[in-house]
Amino acid sequence: MLDEIRIDLVPLLIGEGVRYLDGITRDGVRLDHLETVQGDRVTHLRYQVTYN
Repeated sequence: MLDEIRIDLVPLLIGEGVRYLDGITRDGVRLDHLETVQGDRVTHLRYQVTYN
């Protein structure tokens, strides 16, 4: 089980990319946005994972 998800988002054009959360059902799982931090050409995202 996960308590938190952290994503470091860097814009880069390399084709199609990867959809990390694609195919995951949302039944019984909730993501709550905790924090967004802007860096130099990067955005740091934090989400709390809650299970119902």
